[in-house]
Amino acid sequence: MKTPPRRWPDNVEQFRIADLPVSVLDQSMMRLMRTIADQECWTVEEVMVAVLERCEAERKLEAKIIPFPKIKMHTYEVHPCSERRKRMRDERK
Repeated sequence: MKTPPRRWPDNVEQFRIADLPVSVLDQSMMRLMRTIADQECWTVEEVMVAVLERCEAERKLEAKIIPFPKIKMHTYEVHPCSERRKRMRDERK
């Protein structure tokens, strides 16, 4: 059984950067974003916004992809021609 999420007291405000809660990010993710920010000469806030925009774009793309139904193949389509010919010969005899 999952433990319920811990509620913050009324007088405590959750730390946010770019209106995104930082508490959901672990330390390794924060380090990675800091490294990216240093390499690109951005702020950590700009990196967080860029990651969020990319995730939203990928989610929208997944919604646009139309999944086609899988077609069940007949056994004669799976086997190569030579095997099919052998089976046809055996059936004639």
